[in-house]
Amino acid sequence: MENYFFWYEVNKHKLHPIILAAEMYIRLVKICPFAEANEKAARLAMNLILSQQGYPIAIIKEDNKIQYEESIANANTEDFIFFIVETQKESLEKYMRISN
Repeated sequence: MENYFFWYEVNKHKLHPIILAAEMYIRLVKICPFAEANEKAARLAMNLILSQQGYPIAIIKEDNKIQYEESIANANTEDFIFFIVETQKESLEKYMRISN
């Protein structure tokens, strides 16, 4: 866990917040520090980073659940980052439509 937080401190000002949040999610799931609920803890960490940076939380819709699970199961960081970027894009577009 020490390396997890060290990596965060080193990269928190280098990476875009959405990429940082997705990376932190993947890294926490990979090290699997808890007996259970690792994915829940990872989503919590990811959404905390997003909300601290002014982004909406990443909402995984039921229609996207398979893509979400596949990107995690394959441990493909790029696919997962792209997935989270797309969820953020959808959320921000929705907020923009509502505010107009």
